[in-house]
Amino acid sequence: MSKDSTAEPKGSIRERIMSAAFQTIAENGFSGSSTLDIASRARVSKRELYALFGNRDDILLACIVERATAISDSLTLPEAQTVRELTEVLRTFGYRLLKGAARPDVITAFRFAIARSQDLPGAARTIDKHGRRASRAALSRLFEHASAKGLVKPADIDKMVRAYFGLVWSDLQVGLLLGVSKAPGDAEIRALADDAASAFIAIYGAAAA
Repeated sequence: MSKDSTAEPKGSIRERIMSAAFQTIAENGFSGSSTLDIASRARVSKRELYALFGNRDDILLACIVERATAISDSLTLPEAQTVRELTEVLRTFGYRLLKGAARPDVITAFRFAIARSQDLPGAARTIDKHGRRASRAALSRLFEHASAKGLVKPADIDKMVRAYFGLVWSDLQVGLLLGVSKAPGDAEIRALADDAASAFIAIYGAAAA
């Protein structure tokens, strides 16, 4: 039997299905989106869809994992050696965090997870693991090192983490989730990250350092 040279790699089919599912669910809601709708939009057969995903819930979870991981993968932070370096690390961290988490598709994924939190708790757990907990863990490690180096005033690490996130997010995330705030542009994101870093250092930075 000859090999079909037009056969498409599985990875490409998977990506098409996930993209089609995300767009379809975003437009029609979960209950208004059938696997047939998704397969038709992805230009695949239902058999191909079910070979990769058991059902719509599996596709939705995969979409959420993809977007949540995109945030956590960008949160590796270097260890600061001076207060100035710490400020720059916080600026970069805030920029990457806001840039990733304020993306329209990520906000939509967050809404999906919230809407299905009761009957599909895995969606919320995925967001929590790859989003909130991953970013807080990265920041905790940064502050622990900064505290050991004397770059910040003695304070509870968890309190510092909460303070920083309060500064960098303010009420932006709630506004985005509710759809009452416009997604910030690059310049605004950079300004928010810069302001948060400066405000944090003004509160917690060790003057002696």
